[in-house]
Amino acid sequence: MRAFHENPFWVLQLEADASLVDIRRSARKLAQLLRAGSESAKYYDAPGGQYPRTEELIRWSESALEDDAQRIAYGILSEPVEARRFGTSSAEPRKLRWWEK
Repeated sequence: MRAFHENPFWVLQLEADASLVDIRRSARKLAQLLRAGSESAKYYDAPGGQYPRTEELIRWSESALEDDAQRIAYGILSEPVEARRFGTSSAEPRKLRWWEK
């Protein structure tokens, strides 16, 4: 695994239940925006602040999320601590993730 802040879900701005289509779409869109010089694509938010997003990091993130085992691990790590501890971070019932369906 890479550095904690390089969670592919954060890099690609996705929720842990994103489909493969969503993953590929987001990676393609962010790479295009980055090549076009978009300020919003240059950085991503993660615990601890903002971090630079590169095309290499986008490609790695997409590749990591195509592997089911890595996708599950990064999905668990992408949730807030409160959600992992108590099952949900709000009063709403927790929706099933793709691997629980």
